[in-house]
Amino acid sequence: MRKVALVCNTDFSLYNFRMGLIRALLAEGYQVHIVCPDGEYIEALVKQGVEHHPLIIDRKGTNPVNELKTVWQLYRIFRKERFDVVHGFTIKPNIYGDIAAKMAGVPAVMNTVTGLGYVFTGNGKKKRLLRILVVALYKFAFKFASRVIFLNDDDFELFRRHGIGNSRRGIVIKSEGIDSDRYSLSNVRRDKLE
Repeated sequence: MRKVALVCNTDFSLYNFRMGLIRALLAEGYQVHIVCPDGEYIEALVKQGVEHHPLIIDRKGTNPVNELKTVWQLYRIFRKERFDVVHGFTIKPNIYGDIAAKMAGVPAVMNTVTGLGYVFTGNGKKKRLLRILVVALYKFAFKFASRVIFLNDDDFELFRRHGIGNSRRGIVIKSEGIDSDRYSLSNVRRDKLE
């Protein structure tokens, strides 16, 4: 059975935005693992039939020692589980996941750029310096990616302008898909009334 790891910085994101992907992979016979911090959605995700690997990750942290610890955690999980595919979402899981997957010998690495994040907004000195570092890390890590999925043309163009990744590996999709029944206007209004 082929093993897939979905790596994210929150369980909320996996539950709310990746459940369709998880169900599709399970239906196709994949063994699905999630690598993310513990949280209130883990139980519901595990009930779907996935295996959870807890990850300690500071979404906005910049301490080099802690960041290296996160890469090391990912490497140890990937090496132990011998995944066929690792698919990262959000900045740190994309960058650190690609590096750890390469070190662990994972044959296929995918990324979804779900947005640019706070690093690419604003122009303060600290953010500009951080942006330079993040661009350099993306350039290094995305050399190992088999495919990079972008959710809009602007992000894809920004990465291309910065020379991040191989443009032949990048693809823009107009939507990841959304459960239109769950997020319908009538359901949103009903949730607000209850």
